[in-house]
Amino acid sequence: KGLCGFLLDVMTTTMIDVAEEFQVPSYIFCTSGAAFIGLMLYVQSLQDDHNQDTIELFKTSKELIAPCFLQPIPVSVLPIIITDKLQWSIRMHKWAQQYRRAKGIIVNTFAALEDYALKSFLKGSAYGKSGVPQIYPIGPILNRFESKIKNRSEIMEWLDNQPAKSVVLLSFGSLGS
Repeated sequence: KGLCGFLLDVMTTTMIDVAEEFQVPSYIFCTSGAAFIGLMLYVQSLQDDHNQDTIELFKTSKELIAPCFLQPIPVSVLPIIITDKLQWSIRMHKWAQQYRRAKGIIVNTFAALEDYALKSFLKGSAYGKSGVPQIYPIGPILNRFESKIKNRSEIMEWLDNQPAKSVVLLSFGSLGS
């Protein structure tokens, strides 16, 4: 049948452009939970849709009320990639913008664990003007086995023995091996 779509890591969103060139859908695979994706999309929406300086907001507020959390969250427990101006502006903000371009986001979670966060995506307007792509909870995905490759040079040796242009890199974050 041929190429039918791209499955992308949360940090490889520039590949959405390549998927569009091939006229196939792209899906983001997130090894973190639905609340994390919701937080990313919400903070990006605050900045882009509501002209909110989120870094200043985090400096002056004690709590954040986000649609993916049942209760207000202390700003002090938010991930540094959201609260640090350099990390947010250089990396995360751009990635969060691109998540909206994907056909869907596949998340390592399940309804019994993150029911509230998953239901919050159904209220797309809570996440900005452009809404949210379809969310697919497929968890739990657990890495219960250690990699059988004891020496990383084995990987490089194997790659060196493959025909040119015959290997496709798939990155599934730190849970893959």
